[in-house]
Amino acid sequence: SVLDISNKYENIIPAIGIHPWYSDNISETQLSKLETLLQQYPQLWVGECGLDKIKNKDISSQLNIFISQIKLANKYNRPLIIHSVHANEETEKLFCSTLFIPRLSQP
Repeated sequence: SVLDISNKYENIIPAIGIHPWYSDNISETQLSKLETLLQQYPQLWVGECGLDKIKNKDISSQLNIFISQIKLANKYNRPLIIHSVHANEETEKLFCSTLFIPRLSQP
């Protein structure tokens, strides 16, 4: 797993997130598991997450999962790795809102 590799090599920073292609099949349990991992592993980043209109033009479920991950990144003060494909306008709107607090330094 990503965490095993990062434990073996100190120069690898692990990231775990829900890719937008899989957001239709995500439950609250899976989001809770992501939060638990963030609590257990202080070096863990959130991502790759975001919005992608290539596979599906209706991004409503992607948007909900992306917002949940943004909130987790903020809550645990973690960097966020963003995936945005043909959805730059929507992604920009999220960043112009108060949802995301950008980090200026690494953990």
